[in-house]
Amino acid sequence: MHIDGVRVVLHGSNAGKGSAVRTGARFAQGRWIVVQDADLEYDPEDIPRLLEPLLSGTADVVYGSRFLGSSRWARPWQRLANVGLSRLTSLLYGGSISDMETCYKLIPRDLFMTLDLVAERFDFEPEVTAKLLRSGARVAEVPISYTARTRADGKKIGWRDGVDAVRALWRLRSWSPPAHVAATELISPRQQTT
Repeated sequence: MHIDGVRVVLHGSNAGKGSAVRTGARFAQGRWIVVQDADLEYDPEDIPRLLEPLLSGTADVVYGSRFLGSSRWARPWQRLANVGLSRLTSLLYGGSISDMETCYKLIPRDLFMTLDLVAERFDFEPEVTAKLLRSGARVAEVPISYTARTRADGKKIGWRDGVDAVRALWRLRSWSPPAHVAATELISPRQQTT
């Protein structure tokens, strides 16, 4: 289905966030992939800011961090859980990620397609982050705005998803990029020309 130059691809039934992102990536034709959840907790006007580190060649991937920008959390425990998961990610995979669970991850499409993603639900977030860090991608973070929804508003993520995220982070410690992926595929096109 096409709407005003946008191609809409639908699953027959809800298959989860990870499945939706992987399907969208298969149909994507642009140079970069960024996830935009339909609930608009994230402001699409922040997306151009995500491009700056990629265009300047200072990063291979850019995360929009809710902890560096202005955020309104629905519940303090959600903020605390995100801080804990981000610290665990940094501990297990190196680097310093302040917001592993952020929706806004801007990734070059070519790099995204090398990650062999399999997560079907919200464990997409730790899976893509773990695989990006294990691949050696340079991840930059920029501040974004965020206004959380509540369960009454339709928020679906819960404590079980946090447990799944910890399991995914632990399980993926041994993941390596596929042997057939050339090292140059793991670097941004701007880096390759310098």
